[in-house]
Amino acid sequence: LGLQSVVVAGDSAEIVKAYWQAKADGSTDFIEGEEVKLTAKVSGIPENTEITFKVYEDDIVGDDYVTTLKAKVKK
Repeated sequence: LGLQSVVVAGDSAEIVKAYWQAKADGSTDFIEGEEVKLTAKVSGIPENTEITFKVYEDDIVGDDYVTTLKAKVKK
């Protein structure tokens, strides 16, 4: 799965790193069908700001929309 760019108000706002982790043990090694969570390290975005992530399946030809996730920035 891939992420489309995320737009947040402010010129200095950015996603520094984003990755998927297995919900069971936090591992970044998982198999298809396993429940995962998205972790994103951000910069320039105030705590408690809501961010919307659009998730796409990373295909060779065209990326298929999967879902939209919303979360608030935490420390």
